[in-house]
Amino acid sequence: MARHPHKVNGVQGSTPCPAIRSYSDTGVHTCLVNKKYRFDPDWELMKDEVKEAAKFAIEAHGGQRYGERTPYAYHLALTYQNAKRFSGSTNEQMAAWLHDVVEDTSVTLADVQKRFGYSVAHIIDLVTNTGSKEATYKRIRTSQHAVFVKLCDRLANIMSGSKNDMYKKQQPLFKSILYRKGEFENLWQAIDKHLGS
Repeated sequence: MARHPHKVNGVQGSTPCPAIRSYSDTGVHTCLVNKKYRFDPDWELMKDEVKEAAKFAIEAHGGQRYGERTPYAYHLALTYQNAKRFSGSTNEQMAAWLHDVVEDTSVTLADVQKRFGYSVAHIIDLVTNTGSKEATYKRIRTSQHAVFVKLCDRLANIMSGSKNDMYKKQQPLFKSILYRKGEFENLWQAIDKHLGS
């Protein structure tokens, strides 16, 4: 797989990684860097429908940032990588890329359903914030697929490290509603480890 040269841990390639604005004008699939993290979704190994979800989400989020400087694609890619790492289904991997499009862009749930089908749209519907945290978590809990995607998203947020105090405060409510013994234990352990719980 072709890779963009990076400066990672002090090592500089021949050219710097470009600023990520959208999928179409960059190699976002091979060049996502922030702080000590280097993200390289295995684009060549992704199923076609997962690639389509990635392109759609990155273009929908456009110039949005995750925090002050980081392109939003960084967060989406990390959420996807968590879904892949923890053996998410194709629909869950697609939803990992798409999880914020309804909440944070002009894309509608109908748009998602038309393009990616009911099952993916249903996950997106459930993980989209629609009120209080408690109400949203209870909606998510109605589907194991939605719980899985939300955990991948939460882990991505925590790995970024910018709001971990907030996530530590939310963790008791988050876990009391979403945790089920024997379900996604490895994901929960990863979240707890990153939060220092």
